[in-house]
Amino acid sequence: DDWKIYIYEEGKISIAEYRGSSENVAIPDNFDGFPVVSIGQNAFLDKDSLVSVTIPDSVTLIDREAFRCCKSLEKIVIPDSVKEIESYAFYGCENLTSVDFGNSLEKIGYEAFKFCSSLTSVVIPDSVKKIDYYAFSCCKSLTDFTIGKSVLSFDCSQVLVRMESLHTITLKNAGTDLINVPSSVQVIKPKAKSLREQ
Repeated sequence: DDWKIYIYEEGKISIAEYRGSSENVAIPDNFDGFPVVSIGQNAFLDKDSLVSVTIPDSVTLIDREAFRCCKSLEKIVIPDSVKEIESYAFYGCENLTSVDFGNSLEKIGYEAFKFCSSLTSVVIPDSVKKIDYYAFSCCKSLTDFTIGKSVLSFDCSQVLVRMESLHTITLKNAGTDLINVPSSVQVIKPKAKSLREQ
């Protein structure tokens, strides 16, 4: 069987490991009628042949290192059901060009997308409240970054490290605290001035 699973909570399933070798994988939404609610730690670690993954609407959590170093992964669509993307979840997915975040996501963990060197644009949905340190660091192709309106504090010097190509940050929340913005970045901050203008 391609799937190793375990009981995450009573009556709920987590994907422990994908053992198959397909390029395009659709994660089941249930096993024997029990819903899949999380993609577990290291579930797809180092699956170099993986190009695309379909995540079912039953999933609420993408755990630590779930897709770490999936070298061929090009696109990921996060369903609206997902509330947390934990640390290192997509770390080192160097061919990842597109991430569509769901509208219920609340947290993006530490180094979650670090070294995703093919990402060019990121739009953080309005539902996200917290983006941990280095979440998008070393994404060397990233040029545009939009921060949703629920993020109240955002430190560029900690979240977007080694981002020489980044030239536009859009802030939907005028109250967002922006710290140590590189001089190469143009900050678009509705109804407020950027720190360099204050």
